[in-house]
Amino acid sequence: MITLIAVALAAIAPTLPVAAEPAPEPTPVIFDTDMWGDIDDALALAMLHSLQDRGEAKLLAVTSSTDDPSTATFIDALDNFYGHGDIPVGLVRQGVTAQQTVTRFPFFGSDRGYTQALSSAQRPDGSFVFPHTLTNGASAPDSVALLRKTLAAQRDGSVVIIQVGFSTNLARLLQSKGDQSSPFDGMDLVKRKVRLLSVMAGAYADPKGQPVQKGEPEFNLILDIPSAQQLFDKWPTPVVASGFEIGASMRIKGNSIDRLYGYTRNHPVAAAYHYVDGIYRKKETPPGVLHNHATYDLTSVLYAIRPDDDYFNLSAPGKISVEPDGSSRFVAQTGGTHRYLTMNDAQRARALEALERMRDQIDLLNPYQFSIRVSDILRRYVTEQHGLPVTRQTSMEFLNALAKTPQFSSDEKLLLEDFLNRCDLIKFARHEATSADSRLLLEEAARFVNGGQLATV
Repeated sequence: MITLIAVALAAIAPTLPVAAEPAPEPTPVIFDTDMWGDIDDALALAMLHSLQDRGEAKLLAVTSSTDDPSTATFIDALDNFYGHGDIPVGLVRQGVTAQQTVTRFPFFGSDRGYTQALSSAQRPDGSFVFPHTLTNGASAPDSVALLRKTLAAQRDGSVVIIQVGFSTNLARLLQSKGDQSSPFDGMDLVKRKVRLLSVMAGAYADPKGQPVQKGEPEFNLILDIPSAQQLFDKWPTPVVASGFEIGASMRIKGNSIDRLYGYTRNHPVAAAYHYVDGIYRKKETPPGVLHNHATYDLTSVLYAIRPDDDYFNLSAPGKISVEPDGSSRFVAQTGGTHRYLTMNDAQRARALEALERMRDQIDLLNPYQFSIRVSDILRRYVTEQHGLPVTRQTSMEFLNALAKTPQFSSDEKLLLEDFLNRCDLIKFARHEATSADSRLLLEEAARFVNGGQLATV
């Protein structure tokens, strides 16, 4: 069985040599989040950093729709951790507060979210455990002002906005007037600059995937219903919504968090996951194991950056509206500019794999040449020795292809899988690979070719 590490890394393993293809232009992205109490916001931002490192996304700005200064400082800490500390961060004013969230959803227990606990954590010498240059979140620019400034500087029709929280900032953006950043009002500015809004909000199907006319009240809608109503009523560009049911059906495995992020002592995403674990644990969660977490916000990121990769299907065009109780309603209509994500079982599995691997790829910058060469050598051996076609495949695809061939025993397939896992970890780990790592990889490749057992660590 493919291990979680293989799932996490397979899609970006080096492929066999082929003619170079021009890299597509990265997608310019603004990320609007209510980051504070739920860990999927941090995971989604981490995923965007990974996609930026891979040249698929360009994170222009991050804006917080939770009116709590610690959200801005923690966002900045994440940006700095992943080497993108120059990304501007905006903060909503007079928006939904942490206390309002706890009052409406008491299961959070306290208005001290992980953003405050972690961004304020200090070492004995007084330095921050998670360094950030924005030391006072209250000094962050207003979200709407930052949105306007950021959009005005971009090419027409180029920007994708990902909203994974309350609609406060984007509703206010639509209401904004011309200013020093742009003479256009908010509606015209959005029309000119934005090509897609990918939003995590609402619910559009039951647990079996059957469409529902009216969903249940949903977290991202219910705390600022007027803004959500205005957003879906007035937003002038195409909107694709990921409903509650999509993220709820795909869960990140809690037992993989420490293994994937354990290479460094203080990883902000792992620390945040641990911090909220007590809130989201279920009775069936085994003792000593972190809970499995829904991928709500990550699905909107995945669609926004990879809309053509068949992770999801889309509903028919139509119109989404927000009801007074914070629920969503979708009505199909010709020429409608709203759609929502749908999934079949195969797509669900594929998307979950992509989300799992993206969590680790945050920390991957440049693959190490030694691991690339060793994996290419072993791939060539496998394809040539056993008469398999040479194709441009990821590790996952390569292993899946081998699973269908009778030439390999189950033990051989497990050995090869383990080698590719190790190879991927060396190539894509954020810490520097050592000569010992290279030696181990080379020894294991030799053992495979010789029909021996791989070393264990």
